[in-house]
Amino acid sequence: NFETAIEPEIQSDEKQTKNLRWTEQMDNCLGKILTEQVQKGYKIGNTLHTEAYEAAVRALNKECGPGFSKENIKNRLKTWRKQYSILNELLSNDGFKWDAMQKMIVGNDSLWDEYIKVCSFFYCFYHLAHWKYVRDIHLHPFPVYTKWRICFASRTRGLHVLCSAA
Repeated sequence: NFETAIEPEIQSDEKQTKNLRWTEQMDNCLGKILTEQVQKGYKIGNTLHTEAYEAAVRALNKECGPGFSKENIKNRLKTWRKQYSILNELLSNDGFKWDAMQKMIVGNDSLWDEYIKVCSFFYCFYHLAHWKYVRDIHLHPFPVYTKWRICFASRTRGLHVLCSAA
């Protein structure tokens, strides 16, 4: 399910913690505002300033409805970092490339089959949920990937500008 849902909802478990189900609209809003905040300099190293989180909370509450918190954003960023890491690892392999029109990684079928076979061996010892994610990665677009490149890029200002042109 790639951590998104068609409709936003809050789920509660028996511990009474609330889990936010992110929609594409929410992801787009968060990606847009965080990209703006990073380009304004509200990130040092891998750390977002409080101002960036506050701006993101305000934007999400305005565009997607009330109830968003800094903790929601931090949790979403953890998920995004995992996804971003997997996508970048995949793109580092010959034959895979980013298709900006489809907003997804593309490669020929035999390349995907080989990658999935190799990953199935490795991830069966690592983490089953992670394996299922990698197995299906070629079936889903990642509309905010170019924004991730800005948000998770090196702290070098020139790189942010370079990535924002992509």
